[in-house]
Amino acid sequence: MEGACLLLGPRTDIYDLIAAMDIFVLPSLDEGIPMVILEAMALGTPVVATAVGGVPEVIRHRETGLLVAPRDERALADACLELARNRDWAQTFGARARRVVDEAFSHERNGHALMEVYRRVTSGRELGGTERPRP
Repeated sequence: MEGACLLLGPRTDIYDLIAAMDIFVLPSLDEGIPMVILEAMALGTPVVATAVGGVPEVIRHRETGLLVAPRDERALADACLELARNRDWAQTFGARARRVVDEAFSHERNGHALMEVYRRVTSGRELGGTERPRP
């Protein structure tokens, strides 16, 4: 992998860079649902990430990306090499990932879900669907 990675420092053209990447790698030890993975997926860039926190809720292993155990440098390198050696497979992951983001994490879908929360709260129902007592 030597010579294949570039450390570019602070940048303002992040989306262009992510879109130009062959593989996006996030070797975190702890995460919620990282926005940067959703951004890479939305740009169709294949993702290799550690299976921590909410990452497995977003990346479907061997369907929309590759997941590896945290602190397993060998598995991380192997996953990157696997995608680098199989460009068709990597592009398939990227296309599937883009569809997942479009379908499950779009601004429109999130907006509708948030409006549903507001509707339930203002109608006097708890989020679980039960009525709550009025003061």
